[in-house]
Amino acid sequence: MVERRRLGRRRGPLRPCDGSRRAIVTRAPLAAEHPVADAFRAAFRAHPAGVAIITALSADGPVGVTASSVASVSVRPPAVSFSLTAGARATPGIVGGTSVLVHLLDAEDAPLARRFAAPGVDRFGPGTQWELTDEGEPRLRGVGTALRCRVHRVLDVGDSVLVAAFVTGVSGAGHRGRRLVYAERSFHSLAPVSGPAAMTNE
Repeated sequence: MVERRRLGRRRGPLRPCDGSRRAIVTRAPLAAEHPVADAFRAAFRAHPAGVAIITALSADGPVGVTASSVASVSVRPPAVSFSLTAGARATPGIVGGTSVLVHLLDAEDAPLARRFAAPGVDRFGPGTQWELTDEGEPRLRGVGTALRCRVHRVLDVGDSVLVAAFVTGVSGAGHRGRRLVYAERSFHSLAPVSGPAAMTNE
């Protein structure tokens, strides 16, 4: 069951694209411009983040969007989170579907990242090589790693939507070359840094 929540008062079920009742909505007030908003934007503008493209099949066809918010949440069971702009055209199709694909991008995938971030572009047009998987999600050909995810909960936070999803499958040949990151409003190729690399939360 997919739950959709927003901090504050609870509303009725959100209807996904297929008309079923899978989501519970709880909403919070949308705050006006916060006094630290400019400093917040500047801080995260300089903070590099990995880049992914999230795709799903909606009632109107395939939808997809570039995201720099994908994060690993849990290993037992495997789960990820990501955020989307609430008013984006692709958002209803992604949060309302039964499953999505999260494509983890490498530096050579930068043209795809730009295409799926650009407004008014036919993202699945002739310039994009893609196919439908056996489960029905749009799979971008050539991307090294794709995570099949089942949306678990959706939380409305301000002008964005925070999605938690369980990972039900991993496909592809894996990463190829350097990773793609986003910082200072542009894409960059990530080079390794020498020294200990292990990170734990313990």
